[in-house]
Amino acid sequence: MTLRRIGAETLLTPPAPPRDTVIMLGLTGYAIQVGEHDARLVRLHEDGKTILTEVDAKTTETFAYHLYDAIGGTR
Repeated sequence: MTLRRIGAETLLTPPAPPRDTVIMLGLTGYAIQVGEHDARLVRLHEDGKTILTEVDAKTTETFAYHLYDAIGGTR
């Protein structure tokens, strides 16, 4: 195991925020774009994308818990 010295500047500099994750829904032309604090359902097309709906963080978290329970997960 190799030890590496980390300077104070490295410790005090916060990491870059995570980028949005896009989850394609098969070949339907729709996707879910998940950000750090929200999610949105988008329709993809040749000119870009159209946001169909936005979901706040609390609703996204509730949905994730219900989905996890539905597939037989445990908390």
